[in-house]
Amino acid sequence: MKKIFTLFTAALFAASLWGTEVQIVSGGSANSNVPLSSTGSHYICQFIIPANLLSCAPAAEHNISSISFNYAVSKNSCTRKLKVYMSNTSDSEYSGYFGKTFAVSSADKVFAGSVTTPTSMNKFYTIPFDSKFAWDGTSNILVTVVDSTGSVFSSMSNYAKSGYDNKCVYQTATSNINPTTQISSCTKCAYLPEMKLNFCAAGLQGPSDVTATATSTTATISWTKPAEATSIKLQYVEDGETDTTTISDIIASSYEISGLSAETKYDYKVYAVYSAGISAPVEKSFTTAEAGHEHDGVAFTAWNETSSLPDVAGCYYLKNNVEVSKWSLPEGDTKICLNGHSITITGTAYNDYVNLTSGKSLSIYDNEGNGFVTASQSFNAVIRVNGGTLSLFGGSINNTASGTDAFAVKLESGTFNIKGNVKMSTSASAANIRLTSSSVMTLVGVMTNSTKLSVSKAANQNITSGWSTQMGSADPADFFSSKNTDAPAVVLVGDEAQLGVPAVTISETGSNTIENGKLTNVNLVRTFQANILNTIALPFALTDDQLQDVFGDDYELYELSSSSLVGNVLELMFSKVTSLTGGAPYLLRISESKVNPSFSSVTLTTATPSKATTAVTMMPVISEKEVKGADYNLFLNAAGELNWATQTASFKGMRAYFHVTAAMPPSGVAVRRIVLGTDAATDLDNLEVSDKAVKRIENGQLVIERNGVRYDLNGQIIKMTK
Repeated sequence: MKKIFTLFTAALFAASLWGTEVQIVSGGSANSNVPLSSTGSHYICQFIIPANLLSCAPAAEHNISSISFNYAVSKNSCTRKLKVYMSNTSDSEYSGYFGKTFAVSSADKVFAGSVTTPTSMNKFYTIPFDSKFAWDGTSNILVTVVDSTGSVFSSMSNYAKSGYDNKCVYQTATSNINPTTQISSCTKCAYLPEMKLNFCAAGLQGPSDVTATATSTTATISWTKPAEATSIKLQYVEDGETDTTTISDIIASSYEISGLSAETKYDYKVYAVYSAGISAPVEKSFTTAEAGHEHDGVAFTAWNETSSLPDVAGCYYLKNNVEVSKWSLPEGDTKICLNGHSITITGTAYNDYVNLTSGKSLSIYDNEGNGFVTASQSFNAVIRVNGGTLSLFGGSINNTASGTDAFAVKLESGTFNIKGNVKMSTSASAANIRLTSSSVMTLVGVMTNSTKLSVSKAANQNITSGWSTQMGSADPADFFSSKNTDAPAVVLVGDEAQLGVPAVTISETGSNTIENGKLTNVNLVRTFQANILNTIALPFALTDDQLQDVFGDDYELYELSSSSLVGNVLELMFSKVTSLTGGAPYLLRISESKVNPSFSSVTLTTATPSKATTAVTMMPVISEKEVKGADYNLFLNAAGELNWATQTASFKGMRAYFHVTAAMPPSGVAVRRIVLGTDAATDLDNLEVSDKAVKRIENGQLVIERNGVRYDLNGQIIKMTK
């Protein structure tokens, strides 16, 4: 399978000369202030673009698909949350706006999302609109940018107004900025920011759902083509280069680019082609991965910083140790490979933990095996899952604080997946993992932990889901321990019947170790023959449903109910039952032989209750044992015969034998007979219980007559004559 890397590209990337664009310069410098601040709180920026500056736009191309600003000044890179509004207006000056309602109530909202500003890059950066703005071709255009990234200032006087020469209006408010905010205490500047408006042909919809996945040498670009479009055109170029590659007439929904350089950024554009023309492009970029650094089919790109972590979702691996005061995860899916390095969170405030709220996903890998994430959280965890998703595939999570509430991971709601050699450390009084009520930690792969993970959880809640699927016969107790005895860590019930149940093998030969009260799956090494009476004794109870699951719906199970020794005739009476008591002896008959059956979710017992009756005690045998022949013991063989034990012999486990406790007559026992049913004598082949049988002595021999058929018994051998 080809390994791929899903990239989450920023909303800002370089505009090129591929499309129709109009550059606007109104006398300001190339470094005029742009509405993309790297610092500060909420703000609103407005400016009016006069129609005469747009006169060079082709008459038919009045749909604007994006706006670009010359971000040429040196600033720190950061991510801003923006909304962009555009509207046609007859106004040319701001004098008419002072004291009025903020003028976006009837404007088109063309963009809402996050953009990432560059650092000291002398080029235009583009905000691609979510929907195109239709310029009427004659009016001026009012552009409004609302930045809601930071906190709101408490008063107008606290806002640092812009001193740059541009025709922008800035303001803040004492509550969240919204489209009806009153404009007051504003700054009106003389010049517009240097910008470009990117026009597209009217009415031609571009492709949607455009994404890129890449390895170190390839990238697959995917899209959804508009129904009316005839094909797709793709262009790509290495960032900073001019040698553009164009692929035309693509009918499929994706295209794979090969022969790329590792760890290199590429810009690309995707157009929808119609018979009437071509749409505006969807412009994005991707970065190829470093060769050879991949996890689970996903390639990761290098993160070289030492004092910051990614603020855009994506797949990264650390090149150095990183130290931050707090790790604020971005929205979306973030994958981090520690790569043998560490992430140290220095903040000790209550909320300085890694907080995985709804919409955030974090996966941690570690290909070197020594990486860790560490913090000091006395009353919380290093990582708190509160509606998001945490997946641990490697590395160690360490909480250096002390106290019973200093966890490594705390799951309150959301999803917690664990796989591989995951390690955690906390103080001796704190559990590694805290699971609140109704939370479930899910096993998604075979664990290889060298040390146990301690778990504190609400009573009767699951620790893991998926144990038996992933771990097979492994014992959860080898991987987890419980910090609270009222909520066991390893006995689990869930959507797999009994999750987390270990498996044991119990054999008919040798000695079996039985742990009383242990919930387990049992692999029983013994063959049960069809159509004969098998003796059976198992170290666990079985219900009727469990017996049917293993031995079939027509199984017959008999329990010794009474016995008698009259004269020299020994009779053993059995009654039919539909459940099996752990350790007790029974007779079992099945219609199809069963070799080495398995039993799911049974509780082991060390009890071996024998069944005592007047003349005979039925003795269960769990582990192989020696039985003495001089003790008047009888065995039921495969031919259905009750034979005396003539000498000491080894008797296999999971069976039963019969010990005669009644006084033996001087002539011994001439006839040994099993009766299946409470009131009718039958032979060993279990003649129907409803057919009455009469026994009598003829010429010194015992015979049984039933329904006109006469049976001669010579000892235990049965012969039938007419």
